[in-house]
Amino acid sequence: MKKKTKQLHHSSIPLSLSVGLLSGFACLSFTHSRFFDIRLLAFVFFFCLVNAFIFRGFGRLLFAFCAGALVAMLRFQSVTNSRAAINQRLGKTVEISLKVSTDPTSKNESWRFDATSISLGGVKLDSLFYATLADTSIKPQRGDRLLLRAKIQDGFGKYDAYISRPELIELSKPDPPDIGLKIRNKFASLLEYAMGSDHKEEVALGLGYLTGQKDSMPEELSQKLKNVGLAHVVVASGFHLGLIANLFRKLFKKVSRFASYFAAVIAMISFISITGLSASMLRAGLVTGLSL
Repeated sequence: MKKKTKQLHHSSIPLSLSVGLLSGFACLSFTHSRFFDIRLLAFVFFFCLVNAFIFRGFGRLLFAFCAGALVAMLRFQSVTNSRAAINQRLGKTVEISLKVSTDPTSKNESWRFDATSISLGGVKLDSLFYATLADTSIKPQRGDRLLLRAKIQDGFGKYDAYISRPELIELSKPDPPDIGLKIRNKFASLLEYAMGSDHKEEVALGLGYLTGQKDSMPEELSQKLKNVGLAHVVVASGFHLGLIANLFRKLFKKVSRFASYFAAVIAMISFISITGLSASMLRAGLVTGLSL
């Protein structure tokens, strides 16, 4: 008689992926070995991930674990190559192409922002830069691509490199445009029109509460919030996503269970696209998605 294989639930796949990911990073932290080509690692990753859904028993756990370990290898290889390219150019003035990934904030007569999708001397980097732009007459927006000439400085904290007051060569808008940013800007203009031009601080504070937008907030108001320990309230967080997801679940609950969860996921993705793909929002979206 053929023995029946015990079937494991699909929820075991993200668990095994996470364990494999953590194990992979733990092993890689003790070695500086070079791995195979990134394309080969990506192919093996997709092979393991597909088999994790095909198999039902122990094979599901094994393939999901291997897929997680391969993600760690891919990430490690990409970051290592980017770090080596940055180290070769530290202290040198080079042309840098980058994308503004966060809403620029004004401080000390300069725009400050995070930058990703970086191309350094024709080499694409998997890195996060911190940049300050002295030319305040031109305000970059989230998603804009900048071509700069600057000296690369060593980074700090989560940043791989620091660019201080570079020369702006070219600024180009994204194509297609950022729909989420357009919706947020339209909402901001409607709110300002409804409140009146005499209530700019209130409008800025309201936008900070609702969408986490801080680029329109006066520096004096930001400092006041820091002094009383309330700077964190103008950051879009998981609390916003939790409220939105629960609201849409209740609105569509009477239609069907699938409709309620589908509407909650769409609303969650829409809100993240409006606020921007910051690390805090991605983390909050992951947790909210898992809770759903």
